[in-house]
Amino acid sequence: MSAHHCYHGMEYSEDGAQIAQWAPLIMEGRGADEPVAATRMVTGTDVDYGALTHLLVRQLSQQSGFAVHYHQRVVDLARTDSGRWRVTVEDVEHGGRTEVTARFVFIGAGGGSLPLLQKSGIPEGHGFGGFPISGIWLRCDIPALAERHQAKVYGKAPSGSPPMSVPHLDTRIVGGQRSLLFGPYAGFSSRFLKHGALTDLFTSLRHDNILPLLNVAKDNVDLTEYLIGQIFQSSNQQFAMLQQFFPWR
Repeated sequence: MSAHHCYHGMEYSEDGAQIAQWAPLIMEGRGADEPVAATRMVTGTDVDYGALTHLLVRQLSQQSGFAVHYHQRVVDLARTDSGRWRVTVEDVEHGGRTEVTARFVFIGAGGGSLPLLQKSGIPEGHGFGGFPISGIWLRCDIPALAERHQAKVYGKAPSGSPPMSVPHLDTRIVGGQRSLLFGPYAGFSSRFLKHGALTDLFTSLRHDNILPLLNVAKDNVDLTEYLIGQIFQSSNQQFAMLQQFFPWR
C-alpha cells in the first residue's frame, strides 16, 4: 500500500519494540513471544469540529445578511398557501414561541431532523425512519496515562461484527485537555437527541416507514444480534475488550 500516493510514508512492523515506540500503551504487559503487527501513518491528525464550527459561524456573522440565533428550537414546519414555509421557533432559554416565514428551509442531518422532515409533508420524506443507535466510549482523563499515548490505534473488528465497530484507542484533545477514549460500544435510547423525549422513536413511526424499518431488521439479522449483545454487555465485558488493546493490569 505504501507504493500508492495516498499511503505514501506508511510504515509496517512486526517488531514489538518498534511498535512500543509508536504506541507504548498497547504493548505494555504483552509477552515478548506474542505475535504483533502494526502499520503507522505519521500524517494523520484529529479535528476539533466544535472549535471549527465556532470559527465558521464567527466568520459568517461578520458578513451582511447573516444572523445566528442560539437556544432556539424549531418545533413546527408547514407550507403556506403562497408556497413559503412557516417555521415555529421556541426559545428554550426564556420561553415563548415566534413564527417566521422563508422561501427555503434547510433541515440538517441529526436526531432532530426526522420529525421536521415528517412535518414538512414533502414526498421525499416518505419512508424515512430513525433507529437511535449510538456509540459509547470509555474515557480516561488521568494526565500521566493520557500523555503516554499520542496516536489513534485501530484494531480489528470481532468476527461477525460490522465494520463500524472497529475498536480503537484514541488521543483526544478538547478545550486543551488531553484524554484517552476507547470504543466504540453500541448503545441504544429511544431519544433522538441527548436531551430529547423518551417517546421520540415511537412518535416518529408512520404508516409509510414501518415497512422500511422492518426490512432493515430483516436484511441485517447479524447486525441486529450484534447490537443487542453490545447493549447488554456488562462493565466487566467492556473492560475486557479494552484490555485487548491495553493489557497492563
